[in-house]
Amino acid sequence: MGLFDKLFKAKTETKAISTYSNEVMEAMINNGFTYNGNYTDNKLINEGYSSNADVYAIIKKVSETAANIPLIVESKTSDGWEIDETSLLNDLLNKPNDTLTGTEFRYNNGVYLLNTGDNFWKKTQDAAFGLVTELNILEPNLTELLLNTVNEVMGYEYHKNGSQSFNYTLEEVIHSMYLNPSVLGNGLTSNRGLSPLQSGYNILSSSNNRAVATGNMIENGGAYGILSSGSDILVTPDEADRIQKQVNNRKAGAKGFGSIMTSMDNFKFTNIGMDATQLKMIEGGLVDLRTLCNLFGVDSTMFNDKESSTLDNVKVANKKLYTDAAIPLNAKYILPYEKDIIPTYNQYENKELRIVQDLSNIDALPTTSLPSKWRS
Repeated sequence: MGLFDKLFKAKTETKAISTYSNEVMEAMINNGFTYNGNYTDNKLINEGYSSNADVYAIIKKVSETAANIPLIVESKTSDGWEIDETSLLNDLLNKPNDTLTGTEFRYNNGVYLLNTGDNFWKKTQDAAFGLVTELNILEPNLTELLLNTVNEVMGYEYHKNGSQSFNYTLEEVIHSMYLNPSVLGNGLTSNRGLSPLQSGYNILSSSNNRAVATGNMIENGGAYGILSSGSDILVTPDEADRIQKQVNNRKAGAKGFGSIMTSMDNFKFTNIGMDATQLKMIEGGLVDLRTLCNLFGVDSTMFNDKESSTLDNVKVANKKLYTDAAIPLNAKYILPYEKDIIPTYNQYENKELRIVQDLSNIDALPTTSLPSKWRS
C-alpha cells in the first residue's frame, strides 16, 4: 500500500503488471474492455505499437512529425507578440531534462499519449521562485493514480522499471490526457485518458488476427498445386526429381509459397491454392489500415494504401497529417505549459509569455490558408 493510500485511506487504481499485481481484466464491452489501470495501457501497447506494424508506423509518423515542428517562445509587447529568445522558458522548452532534448521529449510524449491517452510529467522546481526547471516523463503504463473514496486524485505512485515505487503529490506531477467521458467503461471514475486504440480495439484485434491468419496460411500452405499423372504410365523417381527441380522446391511453407509439387505420374495439375474467402480475408487488411489511420487523424495513402494514392490525394494526405494530427498533438503538449508552467515565468520575468508552433517552413501547409504560427 502506497504512502498516500495510508494517509488518505484511499483506493489505488489497480494494476495488472505481473511484477507487482495479480489484477485481471474487467468485463468486456463490445469485444473491448473497461478501463483497468495499467493493465489497459500495457495491453494496448503490447497489442498495438509493439506488435502491429500499421499502428507502429502511424504513431511513429505522427509523433515524429509533431516533434519536428519548431516551438518558439513569444512575449507580448505594445506591437503584438514577438519572438523572445532571452526568456528562461526557452531553456526548459529546448532541454526539459539532462537526458532528452526538447524534440526527443516531445516525440516520447506523443508516443505515450497516442498509445495510452495519458501523459505524466514529474516537475522539478526552483526552491526560491517556484520556476519549473526540469521535466521528466513518468511512463503512463507505470504510473497509477491514488484516489480517495469519491474518486478524486490525491497523488501518484510511479513504479520505475516496474519495480521501485515512488510517491508524488498533486503539485509534483502534471497530468494531461484525452478525455474519457465513459461511465460504463470507468472512464470518468478512473481519471485516466482515452486512448484512440481503446476506442478502436475491435479493429486492432481484427488487424492482429488477420496478420496471424495470413502468416499461418503462407506457412502451412506454401504450395498451391500438384503436378500428377494424367495417364496410367508412371514417372520414375529420377524423372520426378528432375522435373521438380525445374519447377520449384518440393518443400511447403513460406519458402515454397506459390510453388507446384510433382508426383511420379504423368502430369495433371490440381489447384490447391487459397479460395476466394481466404483472399478476401487478406484483402480486408486494407480496411483495417484505413480505420486505424482514421483513429489517429491521418490518411492511409501515407501508409502503402496504393488504391487511394493519386497525386491530389497524396497532397491532401500530407496537409492532413499536419492539420489533423501533428498540430493538435503539439497543442495538447503546449497546454500544460500554459496552465502550470508559464504563469510562474510570467511573474518572475515580468512578461506575458506564450509558446507557439512555427509553421512557416512547412511545404505541405500553404501560407495562404494557414497562419505562419499556430497558437495552441
